[in-house]
Amino acid sequence: ILSEPVGAEPRTIEEQLNRAKALNNEFVAQGRLVDNAKQAVSALLRSLEGQQSPAEMAALESPVKELENKYNQLSEALSEKVQSLDTALVQSQGVADALDSLMQWLSSTENQLK
Repeated sequence: ILSEPVGAEPRTIEEQLNRAKALNNEFVAQGRLVDNAKQAVSALLRSLEGQQSPAEMAALESPVKELENKYNQLSEALSEKVQSLDTALVQSQGVADALDSLMQWLSSTENQLK
């Protein structure tokens, strides 16, 4: 979804927006798993305090920090995609409405010239 180009038609953009919103909602809901991992490693580190070297403690904490960073990056990218699709949908609908008006005017003008 993130690398997918924005559609040209309002209906296509709306479908992309709905998929992106659904994925974003699911992603946010799964954020608790990252929080659980952070809490678990924090509890582990507290229980091992004084028994492990700072390097060993950092080695335990590092994967969870990486996970949190990746989660935050993806979450931000998804939010930006949803926002950009929402903007594109509004603009696309405006263009479609303007084209419809122009087509009606051309049709009306053509009928008057006959």
